[in-house]
Amino acid sequence: QISKKWKLSAIFPMNISLEYAATSSWFLSIAARAFDSRHRVKDHESHPRSVVRYLNAGAECMVKYAKGLWTFNIHGGTTLGGRYRIANQRNHYAHNYKLKPSPYGGLEADLKF
Repeated sequence: QISKKWKLSAIFPMNISLEYAATSSWFLSIAARAFDSRHRVKDHESHPRSVVRYLNAGAECMVKYAKGLWTFNIHGGTTLGGRYRIANQRNHYAHNYKLKPSPYGGLEADLKF
């Protein structure tokens, strides 16, 4: 908590955000996100046991409303262009694909109990 109005959250390097409390219920924030996921293809799917990796980064803005047990937010952002990699089961003979930047957005509702 930087001050009563400003809060910095950092789970470095995956998620960094700066939030401003406009009122006791309304919040604005900006965030930087890193995406890094690695999965193994299941045995019954095409190219069984292959290794798939997704790497990307993004920037995001959010407006949040919090009152009582409920929190609502609307957010939007963009990925900055990343990489998708597919390799065999020993992680050799990889195919790399460059990804272009892509916008995204969403709505979220949370009930705390």
